[in-house]
Amino acid sequence: QMNINDLIAIDTHVHLETEIEDNAANQAAQKYFGKAGVGRNRHELAAYYRERKIGCVIFTVDERLTGRPPIPNDEIAACNAGLDLAAGLLDATRPLSVDQVQALYDMLLADHVDDGDAVIALGIAFGEQFIRKADFEWVRVSDEYGDETCVSPAGKEIFCAPISMMQKRLQRREAIDMAQLCDEMIAKIYATIDEDAVADRGGISGSR
Repeated sequence: QMNINDLIAIDTHVHLETEIEDNAANQAAQKYFGKAGVGRNRHELAAYYRERKIGCVIFTVDERLTGRPPIPNDEIAACNAGLDLAAGLLDATRPLSVDQVQALYDMLLADHVDDGDAVIALGIAFGEQFIRKADFEWVRVSDEYGDETCVSPAGKEIFCAPISMMQKRLQRREAIDMAQLCDEMIAKIYATIDEDAVADRGGISGSR
């Protein structure tokens, strides 16, 4: 979380570039802006500004060049609200550890909660574990099952739907090991990628 009292400046126009190497978006950005030596992913970018006590306003690059489905600003805000709610339900602060996400799941399971804002918050908190542990990012997926905010390896045409995963397991009253489930899903997805069974992002496929 940002402590505005520590800020010495705010950079009002920062681009978060795709992490995919050698694509048109990165080439155009480097030609125009040059190479600043800052990492592409959001964690490295956040660390760069945090170390300098500078806030930043983030914009993605032109997604027509990358084919990556953009996440609307209101949905980014909704994800952050979900993470705040998940932390609030545990009387904790962000970021939540996988053990804290496990505690939230166990609490909802014990209280027979399998729908609503709390479960969505749980799903978002679970999805955030993928982003923190592996090279995943939030994407918006539309398929025959509907629309959902999912996590996906950067630039790859495969996804995991953490909100649906939590909803279904709570509805089935399953006792699960959150860390194990996350690790198994990451390993399964990257194994599929290593088998050359996944294309670069265009359409998108995956499991819920």
